[in-house]
Amino acid sequence: VVQCRGRGGWPCHAAGLGSRRSLDPRAHPTTFGDLALLLSCVPAQVAVSAAAMSKHGRLVSKVPSGKSGAGKEEEAACPPWVFGVRSVLDVQLAPGTSALINPPVAQYLDEVLLGMIGGAGDPACKDVEPEVRQPSGRVSPAHRMDALQTLVLLEPAQSVCTSLFWLVIAGVFGHLSGDALSGFRGELGESWFALSLQAMGRFSGDREMQDAVLSALPFMFAQAVYRLLVDGFIEDRKHFVKDAEQLLMKSSQISHFELTGFQASAEAVRRARHRLFLKRVVKSPHTDQRELMRGRKRQEILEGFSAHASEQPLTFGEMTSEPLEETQLEHVAHGSEVRRMAQLKRLAAGKAAWELDTTPVPEHLSVERHFGRSSV
Repeated sequence: VVQCRGRGGWPCHAAGLGSRRSLDPRAHPTTFGDLALLLSCVPAQVAVSAAAMSKHGRLVSKVPSGKSGAGKEEEAACPPWVFGVRSVLDVQLAPGTSALINPPVAQYLDEVLLGMIGGAGDPACKDVEPEVRQPSGRVSPAHRMDALQTLVLLEPAQSVCTSLFWLVIAGVFGHLSGDALSGFRGELGESWFALSLQAMGRFSGDREMQDAVLSALPFMFAQAVYRLLVDGFIEDRKHFVKDAEQLLMKSSQISHFELTGFQASAEAVRRARHRLFLKRVVKSPHTDQRELMRGRKRQEILEGFSAHASEQPLTFGEMTSEPLEETQLEHVAHGSEVRRMAQLKRLAAGKAAWELDTTPVPEHLSVERHFGRSSV
């Protein structure tokens, strides 16, 4: 179990919050007790440190003897930004060294926005213009999303997410030393202070908008960190997906404490996630929202094309005609095979070709002669 110590000295008054309190698992057993909950379900691997660098500057991961014959397909599944590290427990930070893994936080923060209520991925807000809001008026999800989209593009927001990525790994899994994380703690304080000042400057005089944005950011960062863990460390992916609720709870609590200085209860985290994120994200937080949106887009195009095509007469032989979908081709081939087998049975029973409903297609004209080329 790792004790996440409060850090006095760096400013957190920009968020309108008070001083820090010590976060000791013995003092708060119901919230941060047994931070090693997920360690039992993550396989221990060989440690990789900063010394395991090749002459080309890439991280070299020593594979246990039982995995020496791993296939190239499995190696290719690692994203490039982890430099071949396959498990979160393979990473170690030596004091005084910089992190070798540089997570693409900007990409994942943008993805998180697609899964939030009032964002571009919210079906309820599609093609709906948000109402004009007065500075002292109620902050709707659409207004909050507009503000968050401008803030997450800033460099301080990305720096905050990067620091939280390492602090969450240290707080949940507990295999990184506190001395090695001192640099990230300092960067987190400076970046969060800069981001808070940016929010106060952009929404000057609008206290409601400032509170709505600053209270949503810790949970946004926690969701982005969770998605980075799922996509980054492929050997732990199935465990992260299985224990998503526990991992997200710990990530959210650590992010909230590190940024605000206050400990969030499990119930407060659940309420905040239901208030900020769409139901599909709350239910399946590991899902890639970009891929989900692309799939829905393709489905809408296919459904629109099918509805339009059903009203048009069927035509053949035109160069400008739309090709058949793979599913439609499978149905055509299946129907052709069924008719061919029925014809063969009737011919075998003594029927003449002219007595059949349709004349059998000669072999040199049959569509089956192209089946071999479809697999090339």
